[in-house]
Amino acid sequence: KDSVRCGLQGYAGGRSVLLWAHANCFLGKVLVDCVSARRGRCKGTGEAFEIGQIRVGFEVGNHKSWWLPTEAARWTCEVLRLSGSVLTTLRGIEDLDESHRCALLELLKSGQGASNSELKSSKVPTKRKRTAPKKDTAPAPQEVPVTPAASAAPAEAAEPGPVASPEDSDVELTFDD
Repeated sequence: KDSVRCGLQGYAGGRSVLLWAHANCFLGKVLVDCVSARRGRCKGTGEAFEIGQIRVGFEVGNHKSWWLPTEAARWTCEVLRLSGSVLTTLRGIEDLDESHRCALLELLKSGQGASNSELKSSKVPTKRKRTAPKKDTAPAPQEVPVTPAASAAPAEAAEPGPVASPEDSDVELTFDD
């Protein structure tokens, strides 16, 4: 009661839901990442992410949304101001250049500092190479004739359903005090 809570709009159970977290829990799950592929858009501006750009993720429950650092700073500053909490570190910050770490933390704490273009990593993240499966050198199993009494109707192959994306496009950040 009487504490700052952060809500994240998401989609669960076939409908839109608003997931809530206390300010300290919300700030503890803020993460940073360097974009490795041209996928996704900032939830605040709708601007597409570029390869090498640093993005900030807000997570409540299993719902995550990605933001440009300046847009994320608007919300983190507001949470810090209303709750009196302190933002000391971010998940994934150890993967960034040392110069970006301090600048990003300062931006998310105060709302002032580096711009999105200044927070672009000089080293582009490398994509993981897929390795081809090793060929099995064991001899192929021999076919055994099946008698009609032992045969059964072939089991219907279950088609895999759509795979849920790790990001939900209908996510917004709201605050309730």
